[in-house]
Amino acid sequence: MKKKNFKWDLMFWHKINACPNHFNHLLIDTEYCVRIYESGSYFNNNLEYKEYRKYFLEILQHFEGHPTPKPLNIMFKQIRLFSKENDIILDPFLGSGTTAVACKMLGRHYIGIELNSKYVEIANKRLNFEMLDFGKKDE
Repeated sequence: MKKKNFKWDLMFWHKINACPNHFNHLLIDTEYCVRIYESGSYFNNNLEYKEYRKYFLEILQHFEGHPTPKPLNIMFKQIRLFSKENDIILDPFLGSGTTAVACKMLGRHYIGIELNSKYVEIANKRLNFEMLDFGKKDE
């Protein structure tokens, strides 16, 4: 078996408006995103300096029925930075569908894996709604 040369990056999302915890624990205001990639993978060098940060400050969004939807802006930036049009993006925890929406907006294909059928329904509704709204902006 050929040994692959995989690398990884860790990125951080600081939730500006995280909900307080009433159980004597610290506030859960940071989430992590791990990017695993093969050596030599695409990296967009044509963006502004601010686009290359590993730390995102974004507001926590709310979608009824899903506890932790990710901000579209975060996934949009990462997908634009690490892929080209028509590339395939894998999200093994699709949840509310943020990755799928960002991929569609940026002309990427996606594979989303989600075990919870309730979240699959949320992701499908969100994808249809946001893409319909996105199409209106282009007109």
